[in-house]
Amino acid sequence: MIVATSVGLFGPYAIVQALDDRLLCDGAELPFTVIGAYSVIDPPLPAGFYAPNYEWDGTELQPLPAPEGE
Repeated sequence: MIVATSVGLFGPYAIVQALDDRLLCDGAELPFTVIGAYSVIDPPLPAGFYAPNYEWDGTELQPLPAPEGE
């Protein structure tokens, strides 16, 4: 599972639990005050998936463009 937020993607995680003030994701805490609105998604992950390199367009994962100079 991936957590899609307004600040980016987090994961993948095996277990995501919604608590009163945060998500508990495989032991990692994602406070709502930091991540804001979120969705828990379970899309197929591309080989070598690394969450900061992708965004969620509401339907599928989209790779972000490589930074200039790379």
